[in-house]
Parts: sequence; C-alpha cells; structure tokens
Amino acid sequence: MACVMSALHWNSRGHGYEITTTEVQDACEAWLAAVNNAGVSEQQVNATVEGVMDSSPAQKFMRTSLQHLLSS
Repeated sequence: MACVMSALHWNSRGHGYEITTTEVQDACEAWLAAVNNAGVSEQQVNATVEGVMDSSPAQKFMRTSLQHLLSS
C-alpha cells in the first residue's frame, strides 16, 4: 500500500516521467486491492487518496484519472 501511495505522490509531482491516466488508474486499482485485503475501510481509502490529490500540483489530472474509481 505504501509503495502505491508513494508512486502516486511522486508521479503527481512530475518526478520520473510524464505519467498517463492509465498508469494512475492501474496504481490506484492495485492499492485498492491491497487495502481491501488488509481490511482498511472505504472512508480511510478515500481520505488517503484525497490527501494525495489535494496536495498534488497535478490535482485536476489526478482527480480526472481517478474519478471513476473513487465514485464506485
């Protein structure tokens, strides 16, 4: 879980390369599967992802990329 959140954090800040919507979605889907197996609540998941997006220079891109995952 920490690895995925770190990847989203740094990629949203432009480190590494130009990230694509698919890469953001794939990372978030992997994280959601991990937290589901760890018994983390949906509220904690959404709060954590919101925190990454709120502090991101690429906030609009992140929100658009993850909209369908967070609304389900």
